Amino acid sequence: MEFEVLDILNKNGFESYIVGGYVRDNILNKKTVDVDFTTSATLTDLKKLFDVTSENYGSVKIKYKNKAYEITTFRKEFFYINYIYPKKIKFTKNVKSDLKRRDFTINALLMNKDKKIIDYVGGISDIENRCIRMIGNPKKRLKQDSLRILRAIRFATILNFKLDKKLELYIKKYGYLLKYLSYDRKKQELDKIFSSSNAMYGISLLKNLELDKYLEIDLNNIIYFPDLNYMWAQIGCSKYNFNRKDEKKIKRIKECLTKDILDKMVVYNYGIEMCLNVAKIKSINEDLLLNLFKSLPIKNRSEIDYDLSSINKKIIEDIEFKIVALNLKNNKNEIKKYIKQHYM
Repeated sequence: MEFEVLDILNKNGFESYIVGGYVRDNILNKKTVDVDFTTSATLTDLKKLFDVTSENYGSVKIKYKNKAYEITTFRKEFFYINYIYPKKIKFTKNVKSDLKRRDFTINALLMNKDKKIIDYVGGISDIENRCIRMIGNPKKRLKQDSLRILRAIRFATILNFKLDKKLELYIKKYGYLLKYLSYDRKKQELDKIFSSSNAMYGISLLKNLELDKYLEIDLNNIIYFPDLNYMWAQIGCSKYNFNRKDEKKIKRIKECLTKDILDKMVVYNYGIEMCLNVAKIKSINEDLLLNLFKSLPIKNRSEIDYDLSSINKKIIEDIEFKIVALNLKNNKNEIKKYIKQHYM
């Protein structure tokens, strides 16, 4: 369908291409979800041709046959604010001028309606050499938009590419500019780095380039884990925001990391799944943990042989502790007797 979008633009007299990740991933034989377009068509033109759902800084999102696409009019950018936002944009009819504002050569490849790849920036060579290289002078480009620092690390991580030496030099020099980014913007990039199967490479780049201090995170002694919450639980992240569900889970993981997970009550309270995951992080023998879990007289509160609906939380927790510690049998009459002796 993406080539149908291109066809519509071309047939209406607008120079148009697929640009960015789709083209890069096509060369790498990787599947990609997002398809972005760049075109000489203006916002007014695009509104006549497509169902435009949103617009921002010369880019629009359209819906075509129930699929979302982003289309950007060829443009130049000037005078960046707070090291991230262009204060001024100017539309152009020249695609080469548009490509100069983009971040890395591997993200500035074009594909036309005939599926021919057009390379004005040396992106194909950089893909072949597995290298992240900035378009233009990285000294200037990183100072324009400091988010490019984290984007470089993200693409290097996900693609397992090296950083161009000049880019690497200026990332280290201008790492302090990350303080001008919001924590939410930084977290968006960090999430993509930490959730990658190649996360440890990304973490090594962040540490070697001394970006961890500007990101205000502790990346020492991190063990890779496919669940992003377990990664964040190992990282000092007090200034980053999480949704309520993730925040609650991260808090429990951090608590569990401080506990003796070979203690019966810890395994009972935190559950075998979390304790097994923590065991991997702490290099604790999982068989010991599984045997301990199997030996528990109850695995959760629902297994207690008593109607707990009318009992307060403090008494329930006491009963749980006594049963798990083998100081009280999980028997209705025994539990009733215990409650009568100690709480009535």
